Parts: sequence; structure tokens; C-alpha cells
Amino acid sequence: MFRQFLLLVVVAFLLGGCAVSQNLHHLQMADMKLSNTCFDMKLGWNVALTATETHIDGLIKNNWNTQISDVELWVSLLDSNAETIARKSFFVSGSLAKDETTPFSIVLPVRAETGSKLIFTYHYNPHSGGDSDWWMQSFEANIPMDTEQQK
Repeated sequence: MFRQFLLLVVVAFLLGGCAVSQNLHHLQMADMKLSNTCFDMKLGWNVALTATETHIDGLIKNNWNTQISDVELWVSLLDSNAETIARKSFFVSGSLAKDETTPFSIVLPVRAETGSKLIFTYHYNPHSGGDSDWWMQSFEANIPMDTEQQK
């Protein structure tokens, strides 16, 4: 009898933990000030500046494929003349199931100035049934004028 009660308590705890975990990911994406949604991925991010760096912290969400792996994200900083002045990458360890979210963090060794843009490029191996060809997507994002946050 005690074992059954203990088992019930453990199951309730684990199920409750799963619900909280999913809600945290949803709240985290909602907290991102900037975002871009493509058919396959959603990226949300915040930008913080220091005297010499640009910090980009965000989330990647798999919107489309049953599962993806080998996810790589590159972020390039372009100045007001569209010249690339910094580029860094982030690798997601493991795989992401559909609707799963994972965090990323990139520090560019240059402070973004007014008129700067970010180019996000992501690359992954889809596992959605047919071929497992690599997929790549890219988009451009302006750095908001009010990004004077100090990290």
C-alpha cells in the first residue's frame, strides 16, 4: 500500500515537473524582445551591449521537422556600410524534436553601433521522414535603436 502511494506521489511530481518545464520554455520565448519565424524555425533573442561587445542571448525552436540534429547558428554583425565586422557561431548539442526549444548565447567581440544589422544563418540535418539532406536558412535583423542595455 505504501509503495503504491509512493509511486503515485512520484508520478504526480514528474508529470507536474513536465508541465512546468514546457511553460518555462513558452515564457522564455515570450520574453525575447526580438524574433523571427520561418516555416521551420523560430528564433527569439535579446541584445545587450557592453563597451566592447555585443551579447545575443536567445532561443531556437523547431517548428516543422519531426526531429533535427547538428544545428549550427551563425550570427554576423554588419556595420552601416553592410560590411561584416564580426561573426560567431553556436552549436546545439544533441537533437531537437518538433516544438522543442533550446537556448543559445553568442558574444561578438565588437560593440554594435547605430545602423548595424545582424545576419542570422542556421544550418541543420532534418529527420522528417524522407531524405536527410542538410537545410540552411538565413535572415537579417536590425538592431533596435533602444539597445543601450549594459550587460
